[in-house]
Amino acid sequence: MILRHPGISPTNDLVAKKIFSNPEITCQFIRDMLDLPAKNVTILEGSNIHILTSMPYSAQDFYTSIDVLAELDNGTQVIIEIQVHHQNFFINRLWAYLCSQVNQNLEKIRQREGDTHQSYKHISPVYAIAIVDSN
Repeated sequence: MILRHPGISPTNDLVAKKIFSNPEITCQFIRDMLDLPAKNVTILEGSNIHILTSMPYSAQDFYTSIDVLAELDNGTQVIIEIQVHHQNFFINRLWAYLCSQVNQNLEKIRQREGDTHQSYKHISPVYAIAIVDSN
């Protein structure tokens, strides 16, 4: 019995984004991996496929974005990153994604609450789950 198409891997970027675009699957995955009491999840990033319009690609066209960003019902955010090919600085990139997300969240808080030291107490946790094959 074949459980899945032999040419399609769940760690392929497009397939993973399709899988994690389902809030129920993503919520259960987060509960299983991080043991967080998530009841609901909103997919903030990951359901859209980004296409660069210029070909061939140049250095200025290069950008990275997280594979999936989910927000739990309590405001906690979870980055899900899939990396199947070896990348020397994958952990550094994952740290950069985490720091960038915390900074973006802080900027939103400052716009809403004002730029004071009190804004730091409103920062919600951001977790990361890395699904890796050869890193």
